[in-house]
Amino acid sequence: MLGEKILGVITVQSFRKYAYKEYHIDMLRTLATYTAIALENAYLYENLEGTVLERTKEVIKQKEEINIKNIELVANSNQIKKSLKEKEVLLKEIHHRVKNNLQIISSLLGLQSNKIKANDLKLLFSESRSKISAIAQVHEKLYQSDNLSEVNIDDYLTSLYSSIISILEIKANNIEFTYNKSGLYLDIDTSVPLGLILNELVTNSIKYAFNNNKNCNITVGLNVRTDKMYEFSYSDNGSGFDTNTTIEGLGLNLIKLLARQLGGIVEIDAIKGTKFKIIFMDTSTRKKIN
Repeated sequence: MLGEKILGVITVQSFRKYAYKEYHIDMLRTLATYTAIALENAYLYENLEGTVLERTKEVIKQKEEINIKNIELVANSNQIKKSLKEKEVLLKEIHHRVKNNLQIISSLLGLQSNKIKANDLKLLFSESRSKISAIAQVHEKLYQSDNLSEVNIDDYLTSLYSSIISILEIKANNIEFTYNKSGLYLDIDTSVPLGLILNELVTNSIKYAFNNNKNCNITVGLNVRTDKMYEFSYSDNGSGFDTNTTIEGLGLNLIKLLARQLGGIVEIDAIKGTKFKIIFMDTSTRKKIN
């Protein structure tokens, strides 16, 4: 007996009268107590062993379920990576095809311009080709880059300038071109308008500002004003123009339109040479406003 719980019975029998003394009975009680404790420990151990076994089975089951989930997660992860890679390849192919199609259009315009005698019409064709080149080169840069969402704007604008000079058939050494590098990477919604703005400004400098001047200078820069604002600057040392009396042509109107597309404003100083400053927003800020 252990406490009030009966675990078993120990029976001792003798045919002699008064065979057992009090100390014999005490020994039996002690033996019964130790036996009860041993039995209780055995029961506890057995129950504990059963509990541990059940818990072990549960843990093994949970581990197997986790392993199955891990296998599923790995499979899903691999599928996602494969899908992203396929989309990346597809997006690169789209940029590549857009660039090729725009180059085909530019080449067709070039072939057509070769048949034109009038210089003013040939110039119009060349200007159209340079605009197309500004868009095509963005897609080319994205196709060549590992980053399909942003363009190295320094690389883009400098290579675009060279393309404009080539299309307009201007000797590169006739103009000193300076570009102040920014180290910025901008998305396509910002890069294309900036490229078209540079195209218009360079074209206007060549057509109107230099007047066969042999010491022609063009300086371009792009800087970060704040986290959300940028500043594009352009200047030449040409003849300039009177901003109060000059009627705005297609080129200047297009520049202002593209600046508004960037959420920007245009500042012009055309007294000594021509200086353009365009302060514009980043894409996320423009989207919030619009």
